[in-house]
Amino acid sequence: MHKVLMNLVVGLLAGCASASTSGNPVAYERENLGTFRNFVGNWGDAKHTVRYAVIRTPEDYDRIYHPAPIMWDDKPYRPKPEFFRKSQILLVCRLVNDLDEKQFVTERVEEAGSELTVYYRYSGPTRPLRGDAPMYKQPFALYVPKKEYVRVRFIENGALLGVLELAAGQWTGPTVSPVKK
Repeated sequence: MHKVLMNLVVGLLAGCASASTSGNPVAYERENLGTFRNFVGNWGDAKHTVRYAVIRTPEDYDRIYHPAPIMWDDKPYRPKPEFFRKSQILLVCRLVNDLDEKQFVTERVEEAGSELTVYYRYSGPTRPLRGDAPMYKQPFALYVPKKEYVRVRFIENGALLGVLELAAGQWTGPTVSPVKK
């Protein structure tokens, strides 16, 4: 009897795990580091070493990214406004000591109804070194087709990093006050 109950519990847990990945695949394209001449602005990173966002408009983009003019570099500062008519950006940004795009690996992006979930692997440190070590903001950005999602989940290394309730107006997290200069 004990074995029967144990098998039942294991079967139920396996069914729950597979149900969490039963969404429909969503096409995505990853933005390469250095595509644009910009950087992710400060967000109170001493307390929060990671930030995530769904960028749906040029105005949202300008709230997150800031221009980084460099002589003799003619790359644009941001996507053209037309980009946001058909696409949106899923962004995760971590405070790191070394910039390395390989630290982020996309597993998949799925939708279930009006909810979107992005699954990815992060292999870098979860807490950057402090002191004299250099610190950078490492963006991980995916372009996905524009759709009015009500909720977006970010799953890092199989665990929930955060949820954005877009229907309630939350498009970036964690919610922090802008850094005053």
